[in-house]
Amino acid sequence: MREESIPLDFHTYPFVIKACGFLQNALSLAKTLHSEAVKFGFLDDVFVCNSLACIYCKTGEIEVAYKVFEESLYRDVVTYNVMIDGFVKAGEIDKARDLFDEMPERDAVSWGTILAGYAKVNRCKEAVELFDHMVALKVKFDNVALVSMLSACAQLGEIEKGKNVHKYIGKNRIRIDSYLGTGLVDMYAKCGCIEIAMEVFESCDKKNVPLWNAMLIGLAMHGPRKFVTSVLLKNGGTWYTT
Repeated sequence: MREESIPLDFHTYPFVIKACGFLQNALSLAKTLHSEAVKFGFLDDVFVCNSLACIYCKTGEIEVAYKVFEESLYRDVVTYNVMIDGFVKAGEIDKARDLFDEMPERDAVSWGTILAGYAKVNRCKEAVELFDHMVALKVKFDNVALVSMLSACAQLGEIEKGKNVHKYIGKNRIRIDSYLGTGLVDMYAKCGCIEIAMEVFESCDKKNVPLWNAMLIGLAMHGPRKFVTSVLLKNGGTWYTT
């Protein structure tokens, strides 16, 4: 576009910034685009600010991302979600929660990101409390939130709450893919319900490495050797299938 003397505008800038994330020199390019955005007055646009905050979070520049957030004239749900996700990935769950509590409006991504953050840093009781609050508010759960809750239940040994998550999945006809299946198998196995874990494992059409690991580790912890043999024989004697 520059070679053709075509100027960038509010509409093209976010796409250019997003494209930087796939390049090795992403941070350097982001800083250049940031400077140009200031020069041309593009920071008045919420999409430009969101894109800049996102690329800074991805490149580990969380403080710069937060500065962009603070200086934003307009903030939408995505603006907050970008920063909350950035803080969670940086391990700063309390800062993420502070922003979450400030939000005038939240969506399923907002809730799911905080829940995943608590599970990630092993603050499982807070994850369970947040999940219960989400249930009370009838927030719709995505797979990230469900797997995070299952992980928290596994760590706490909260089998009944884990079963409630499983019931929610069935009631809402959510397809159990390998990601969700791994969460369920891991939870049931760690809580000692190895037969239910095996049922979930067998019901998954595609079995990837994490799912196999969850099942075999569970069998090693709680199941007889014949169960391990049975699982392997039913799946062609291989550990990993696609």
